[in-house]
Amino acid sequence: MRYLFLLALASFPCFSAPTLTIYNWEYYLSNQVIEQWQQQTGVKVEQVFFDSDSNRDNTLAELTHSSIDLVIVDGSASLQFGNNGQLTNLTTKSEALPNRAHIPERWLQQCGDYSIPYFWGTMGLVYRSDKMAPPRSWRDILTPDEALQEHIGMLNDYWDLLLPPILLNHGSLRELNHEILEAAYLSLRKQVPYVLTYQYPISFIAHSDQADQLYLSMGYSGDEVTLNELSAHNSWKFVVPEEGTLLWMDCIAINAHSTQQQLAMQFINFINDPTIAAVNASEVGNASPNHSAIKLMKKTGRYEQALYPSETAMKRSDFYTAFNFEATILRSRIVNAILKEHQQYHKSNH
Repeated sequence: MRYLFLLALASFPCFSAPTLTIYNWEYYLSNQVIEQWQQQTGVKVEQVFFDSDSNRDNTLAELTHSSIDLVIVDGSASLQFGNNGQLTNLTTKSEALPNRAHIPERWLQQCGDYSIPYFWGTMGLVYRSDKMAPPRSWRDILTPDEALQEHIGMLNDYWDLLLPPILLNHGSLRELNHEILEAAYLSLRKQVPYVLTYQYPISFIAHSDQADQLYLSMGYSGDEVTLNELSAHNSWKFVVPEEGTLLWMDCIAINAHSTQQQLAMQFINFINDPTIAAVNASEVGNASPNHSAIKLMKKTGRYEQALYPSETAMKRSDFYTAFNFEATILRSRIVNAILKEHQQYHKSNH
């Protein structure tokens, strides 16, 4: 699929007016922010979407042209692709990014030299409150009630998919032990009959004719806002399971092959203006790392307490980090095996 994507990028038409192309999650940039940018600069914004970190990383690994200008990455991908020469080093461009000063150092460190913090939050469970009681544990999705058979959503990602069984087995979030990973694989195999999809829930709800059958899914803080906007009902809610979770940090980076480096930096600086960052966080429904934007949201009543975990919850959690090659391959094989099991199960039972 990524080859088709690259062909599609290569065939983008030329515009007389400048255009910035952003490789992004769907519904992850406020339309109001885009409109303000276009009005102020006359520069058009185009977006191309991915629906998993793995698909994004596969595309970036093969990207050798300028069809993408900006990309949303996590801290691990920022380091990996930055060190490989795929992303522009932004630490030497501080004069072009004055609004970087509104972001505390703890968040800047997560993105490193090649990107700037965009949004942060937690991995957890999104659920339909009109269909089920609030889940409390990762066990509620890994070994769900019979009533949830084929109503479960998991994530096609070598970090996320393995999170529930590893935490329930008291393993480390960065687990490399083969025995614990094998036990996680066996747990995920048993779960297969309950799973409706391994697609990111927002993408599934937006594009599947089975959208109304998804009741409980792995997801990210803020996803419930978009899910409710996409659904006929307004019952999606988000919870962090009691065993702890992963903290995610998304960063915005510039493709080193982009021919529009200055415009791309201007855009990054624009979205980190506190007023713009506050609008973006409020519209998208995610937690902002921009401390000045948070102050504005608190003053205007747009601050969502649920998006900012307590210190207790933060202590139970850990950030996504890069795996070595061996661990990445092993985890990827587990994910691919589970996807194949799911495909075979549905062929046999439908």
